Amino acid sequence: MASQAVTKKENKHWTNRLRDTIVISTVQSGIEESQSILVRGGADKGEFPWIGEIDLSTLNFHSGYLQVDDLILEVNGQKVAGLTRNDVQKWIHHCAANNGPILLRIVKQTGFLTKDLRQYLSMGFQKGSIDHELQQTIRDNLYLRTVPFSQPEESRRRVYCV
Repeated sequence: MASQAVTKKENKHWTNRLRDTIVISTVQSGIEESQSILVRGGADKGEFPWIGEIDLSTLNFHSGYLQVDDLILEVNGQKVAGLTRNDVQKWIHHCAANNGPILLRIVKQTGFLTKDLRQYLSMGFQKGSIDHELQQTIRDNLYLRTVPFSQPEESRRRVYCV
């Protein structure tokens, strides 16, 4: 009886809803100019990056499918949770250069994995779990974006008065 309860709980975990989708733009100029996949959300909005709009007429699906509101976790192996919307959109465009394939790892919002980054980061997960690893990825990507370089010592000493 207890094992059935655990199995039901495990089936509801977001990792069981992960999808890998491979798409190629059918537009001559490529996905970077066609805006076939528009990303919304992003760390600058306090959200996971998610699919905002899809122009199905400009995409050739090799496997999987996309839906509006799907959370984007990876693009061609690059973990994008915790990146800004603009960074994710640019990465998709870069990966699609010359009409190359794009592998998107996406998941439908479910349970405690919603668009809200703050909510997800505030939850306590066991160290080493997939949720803890995702939280660490988000923190690492946020850190990379908020601390892009160190300032020269001279500029840190200046005090500006208005």
